[in-house]
Amino acid sequence: MARNDDVRSPDGLKVIASAGGPEEPAEALEAKHDEIRPVAASGEMKDFGCGHRGPKLYDLDLYGQVMRHNGKVPDKCGECLTAELRAASCRCALCGLIIMPGDPVALYGPSSEFKRERVTRVRSGVLGCLRWDCCPSGAFFAGHWTGKGLRPAFPDGVTVVEQVFASGQAAGGEIDGLSGSGGLIETPLPPGLARSFRPRWYRRLWDLLRGA
Repeated sequence: MARNDDVRSPDGLKVIASAGGPEEPAEALEAKHDEIRPVAASGEMKDFGCGHRGPKLYDLDLYGQVMRHNGKVPDKCGECLTAELRAASCRCALCGLIIMPGDPVALYGPSSEFKRERVTRVRSGVLGCLRWDCCPSGAFFAGHWTGKGLRPAFPDGVTVVEQVFASGQAAGGEIDGLSGSGGLIETPLPPGLARSFRPRWYRRLWDLLRGA
C-alpha cells in the first residue's frame, strides 16, 4: 500500500497538514484480500428468486471488511448479489477497500506504488475512498462514485484543494454535498443489499460527514 501521507492530487499538490478527525490508527487500514464473496451465516438453505439455491442468510466479505446480515433474507443468492456488487463498485487505490455507488471519493495523481488491481482511473486521476483511516485529508475530495464512473463535484473533475487554488475562494458550498447522496446514485446498489445487510463502516462514514 502506498503511504497515505505521500499521495498527491492529480495536479501534484500535496496536503501536508490536516486538522480534526480521530486519532491515528495503530494499524493502517488495508484490504486483506482481493475478492468480494458471500459467507454463509445460516445452515438453512433457500431457493432464491434468481433461480439459485444457497444459504438463507449470508454476510458479505468485501476485500476483508465484512458487512453483516441483519436477519432479513436477501432477494438473491450470495453469488448473484456479489456479482452485481462487483460490477457496480470500485476500489480505493490506497487501502484497497470497496467504494460503492453514492460514496464520496478522493482523487490522487497516478503512482507506481498503487497496486494495479486496485486502481480505477478516471480522466483526471485515480480514485480513492474518504475513510478517516485512509484518506490523508478531505482536501482530496473530488466527487462521488456513481457505479459507472466519477460524478465530479467541481469543474474539470478537480479536487477541493485544486478548486481552491484555481478560484482563490473557499469551496465550502460544494463540500456541503457530502451530507448525503443527493440523487448522485445513478446505479443503485444491488437489490436486497440496503435492506438485508448492516453496513457499519458505511453508516459511520456518512454520520461523520453529516456531523451526526
